[in-house]
Amino acid sequence: ERPLLPVDRSMGDVHPNGNPHFWLGPDAMIQATTVVRDTLVANDPANAAAYKAGYESLKKTIEDVKARNAAKLKTAMAGHTGPLFIEYHREFTYFIQSFGLVSIGSIEEKPGVTPSAGRLADVAMQAKNAGIKFIIAGDTAPRKTVSKVAELSGLPALIVPLSVKANGKPGTYPELIDFVVDQIVEALKGKKS
Repeated sequence: ERPLLPVDRSMGDVHPNGNPHFWLGPDAMIQATTVVRDTLVANDPANAAAYKAGYESLKKTIEDVKARNAAKLKTAMAGHTGPLFIEYHREFTYFIQSFGLVSIGSIEEKPGVTPSAGRLADVAMQAKNAGIKFIIAGDTAPRKTVSKVAELSGLPALIVPLSVKANGKPGTYPELIDFVVDQIVEALKGKKS
């Protein structure tokens, strides 16, 4: 999602180098860890073997997380075709790509800019007519705005963490991805709102 044109503030919070929310997508996370490995090896060749071994271990962990969760989603989505949800902000792009999901877009018209009342009404109607199952938003999204779209569309809103946390929340990367997928699976069963 790198912008093709020069970026300015009228476009909202657009990142000139593309969508930065890579860590939610296992495929993008592996790509990022490859860059970290290569950088460490280039800057500290004496410890290259350790960096490479650590990378291989991490890569296997991420691949296992993806495979486990892809299977859960495939089972949960049996019989469902078309878009699954709408995002508040385009922070699930890489997650969607990794798991082959479909979104109808985002509630925000411009990234980082609170949508107008008219936009909320339009998006709610679009979401309702698209046959999606729920709204998904990160735990940093404005709850009032997400709740308004949920109210107008009649769809449940799923609020999930965007990063690892402690105190009962996902504390590792595998736990984070497992948690987000489990919440989606429960939403598909109609058990989350």
